[in-house]
Amino acid sequence: TNGIGDAGAKAVGQLACENPQLTTLYLGCNRIGPDGATALATLLKDAPQVSGIWLKRNALGPDGVIALASLLEHNTTLRALDLVTTRMDLAGFNALLEVLIDKNRSVAYLFLDANGLGPAQARRLATLLAQNDSLRWLSLAMNPIGDSGVALLAEGLRQNTTLEMLDLSSCGIGRRGGLALAEAIQEHPALKQVCIGNAKAGRAVNAMPNNNIPSWLRRQ
Repeated sequence: TNGIGDAGAKAVGQLACENPQLTTLYLGCNRIGPDGATALATLLKDAPQVSGIWLKRNALGPDGVIALASLLEHNTTLRALDLVTTRMDLAGFNALLEVLIDKNRSVAYLFLDANGLGPAQARRLATLLAQNDSLRWLSLAMNPIGDSGVALLAEGLRQNTTLEMLDLSSCGIGRRGGLALAEAIQEHPALKQVCIGNAKAGRAVNAMPNNNIPSWLRRQ
């Protein structure tokens, strides 16, 4: 949260190329836009030691996310990618999911909270869950996924064997979605935690609260 902007993002990318001990880049809330994200992604192709990139609450836009997706096409070391509230829009989301479904198998921790992802995007996320065997943590809080979207995610979860944590806080889930989710996770071999409460930041991003989820499900 230093407001380093695009120039600062490029400088951090250059530093990562020069310092092989630098493995985590935490750049949340830094006024980084598409140009900074693109410069960072380009430079990090020469910094294979980087295992975590945290870019939450930067207006990367679709172009910035597309550049990061391009990085993931060839990267085999990045484990954590944080794109919370980055204004990725549909183009950025599609580019990212295409790579994660078809090519990349290094990312294990993926944060996509508060990006306006709805039921249509949930179908693609279900495919990710079904086909990607490296994902351990998927955070989708404060997206308007709703009951219909959760039903699609449930289909993906039935085919998934590796996910350990799923965050669906403040996603507009009701009784129907909660029951579909509960049924899907009954026999999951790895899942340890599912968040279906309401995020504290939900009001700030006009997120849809989760309502009428059976109390017994909240205790599972």
